[in-house]
Amino acid sequence: MYYALKDNLASIMAAIKEILLVPHTHHDIGYTHIPEVCLRMHERYIHEALRLCEADLLDESPAAFRWTIETSLPLLNYLRKASEVDVHRLQRLVQRGRIAVTAAYAHMTQLIGAEEYIRYFYPLRALREQYHLPVSVLQHGDINGLSWGSVPLMREAGLDSLVMALNPDHGRAPFEQPSAFYWEGQDGSRVLVWLNLFYSLANNPWALTAGRIDAAQAPIRTLVERLEARDDYPFDFVIVHSAEDNMLPNNKLSSAVRQWNAAGLEPPLRIVTIDQALERTRVQAHPDLLPTVRGEWADWWANGHGSSAYEVAVSRIARSELRVAETADVLGQLSGAVAHEAILPGFLPITNWYRSGNTPSAREDRLPRIDAAYHDLLLFEEHTWGTFETITLPFSLFTQTHWNSKAGQAFRALTEAHDLSREALLILASTLPLAEQPALVVFNPLSTPRDELITVRTPGIDHSVFVRDLPPLGIKVIAWDMPAFDALEELALPADQVIENDYYRLRFDPAHGTVISLIDKQTGKEWVDLEASNGLGAVIYEEADPSDDHPAIHVRRNHFHPDTPGPRFIRISGQGEGKVSLQRAHYGLLLTMYTSAPYLPAIRTTIRLYDAVKWLDFSIQIDKHENYEMEGVYVAFPFALHDPSFWLQTANAVYRADLEQLPDTCRDWYSIQHGIGISDGESSVLWATREAPLVQLAEIQTGKWLRTLDAKRGHLYAWLMNNLYFTNFKAAQGGRTEFNFRLTTQAGNLTTEHVQQWGDAFGTPPLARIAPLEHGDYQWLTVEPFTVVVQSMQNSLRDPDAFTLRLKEMSGQSAEVTITWKQAGNISIAKTDFLELETLIPLEEVESGHQFKVRIEGYQLLTLMLKVQRVF
Repeated sequence: MYYALKDNLASIMAAIKEILLVPHTHHDIGYTHIPEVCLRMHERYIHEALRLCEADLLDESPAAFRWTIETSLPLLNYLRKASEVDVHRLQRLVQRGRIAVTAAYAHMTQLIGAEEYIRYFYPLRALREQYHLPVSVLQHGDINGLSWGSVPLMREAGLDSLVMALNPDHGRAPFEQPSAFYWEGQDGSRVLVWLNLFYSLANNPWALTAGRIDAAQAPIRTLVERLEARDDYPFDFVIVHSAEDNMLPNNKLSSAVRQWNAAGLEPPLRIVTIDQALERTRVQAHPDLLPTVRGEWADWWANGHGSSAYEVAVSRIARSELRVAETADVLGQLSGAVAHEAILPGFLPITNWYRSGNTPSAREDRLPRIDAAYHDLLLFEEHTWGTFETITLPFSLFTQTHWNSKAGQAFRALTEAHDLSREALLILASTLPLAEQPALVVFNPLSTPRDELITVRTPGIDHSVFVRDLPPLGIKVIAWDMPAFDALEELALPADQVIENDYYRLRFDPAHGTVISLIDKQTGKEWVDLEASNGLGAVIYEEADPSDDHPAIHVRRNHFHPDTPGPRFIRISGQGEGKVSLQRAHYGLLLTMYTSAPYLPAIRTTIRLYDAVKWLDFSIQIDKHENYEMEGVYVAFPFALHDPSFWLQTANAVYRADLEQLPDTCRDWYSIQHGIGISDGESSVLWATREAPLVQLAEIQTGKWLRTLDAKRGHLYAWLMNNLYFTNFKAAQGGRTEFNFRLTTQAGNLTTEHVQQWGDAFGTPPLARIAPLEHGDYQWLTVEPFTVVVQSMQNSLRDPDAFTLRLKEMSGQSAEVTITWKQAGNISIAKTDFLELETLIPLEEVESGHQFKVRIEGYQLLTLMLKVQRVF
């Protein structure tokens, strides 16, 4: 979405007076080396950068060595180990303008979630408060997109500028590179964006970082001529990154600059830090001369998420478990929880992976484990997936070692998150009254009431239990009736292949494992597009057509590119021999169908039709054989809507596909959090995915490289797997993976809060265990109105005895929020920022120590600090 640009651009064309070279290393956490090796290298590079800067400290010429530390993770690692002398050296060089520090934790994919984005900015607190280092710029290289919800987070973190040295390979930039524009967030905040040339340009092909100038003269002349001819480039300079993947700092660039300037070549070259480059940019970036755009920066590289479906699912489960763990932990600590011996592990089977229980750790041990889990989750969500030879040498020791390291980040995060969540629930449940008989204890980590089908484990057995009316941020305790919960009655298959409940009438096709008709009984609407080639839940396998002469098939996969649309794919839907089972569970009907497709020898599709709620669940288990040719796997949801709008949940925002996107950002596929809404204004469907983040809209769009999404039909395709990238991502995947989806339908249109809440509810299941507690509903905290939700709760960065509560307004309308503490004892609440650097502002108290009011603006993320029995 654009704001109109003034019509005077032709008058602001400028002659290029100088080229500003920004040396740094591009921080790939892997690719050229194993991830752990890269992290060590990046720390050592800071030592070398200090040495080179100090060697040139008396040199005030344009060739003097300067350095930009591109990401904060290696800098923090360095500072934690550095001597006081080395810290002072760094501070001095920053003050002298020889080194700049930027805000990015790492270069992230769009797998990153809302709370990980907050954690992503956490290092800024230490850099500013502890080490007194100024940071105002967020610099990214390589990656092709960011969540729209990152804009207000940047501004709250004190960042006014974003640099994107975007790699256009396998995608497009929203404007010609280089360009500047203002990116406006959903809440109206905005940052100045410098969309720069590819980060390694000065290295390859210019070779300036090799100390030579001959190869650079012609391309620099061409670049300058183009910039001076453009009527949308009002700057008299150009910024050029001088970097390479994991490049060791060196002074060869300084040598090249001296040669160039001594030879009198034009325009002159100058080495600068990114801060100095942006200072100059801000002076000339008048708002009247630059466009302002709103919307998602949808990432062209997001298709890589489908190269490792199982491990991506693991990371998304870890995120959910971390949210449960932190929320239950904070509520327990606010309540002064101390675990009763009677419900410690071992008294009853604990609902986790182990045959015997594990004892909760002390708070001082839990906090670093939470931090470690988020660190591993961020590393997994970072953009470096594998080596530079993943496709050409998928079986090399380098490729295999690298992948085990990368996958380990997701599994380590899940291991900690899994145990932390169960320990936190155990501690929180210890505040509840004991009983003699075992009961099912279910914790709802969301601030909205809900029903849910939960999974509870006793040693070696998973039990599915449907629980109604779970209290928000609370616990429901009900009788543990394992025979009733586990009972499954085998039913005869209806001759007309129709099953129904009070909400839906469903016709299934056992030969293809799909739903071919879905009637909403409340509205009478048919929700399956009867003209579609597949029904709901169809599993589709695609493989590049070997008879197509497309170069991506026969030359190299990097030709899967906007410049060469295609290739042609052969698509085959799952088919079976009509093997079907129909069962009745305590909560409704389970329909299971079995099919297969090429490279998918076993597909099991289970559809749940609930008695008490208007939901339809699809659980699709896929056994897959590896295929090293170009391939993909989809699940089709061809909804009967015409000319619809698609609402997608991204990190910290909900946006409308195409309408609220930056120009030329990805429309072939999207990486979402969990929720999607589709509406034609009269009828709407809410859909959610748990494990698989990738979707395609209206039809399968792979290889079209769309500039606009002309969505005529309300079709949705969950894109489970692919291997279309030519490097970095996995060449093939196999094994067994399960994917879960949920949908509901309604009359009328949708709102952003509908999509946000639907996605959050499915993406963050409640947690259950078995313990001898009194039956009942128990609540600790409530938040009203419903358009404001608790996005997360965690321990405070600022005060070891305090906690933070993040509220998210979802409708775009300002509101007065009421927060009520429902347990014994008093609490205090004050406003802060998510880095907890601002002066605390106590909230208005309606009932002393128990009820508070605060105003929140539309789409705002508001951080509050909570403390027990003490006024701030």
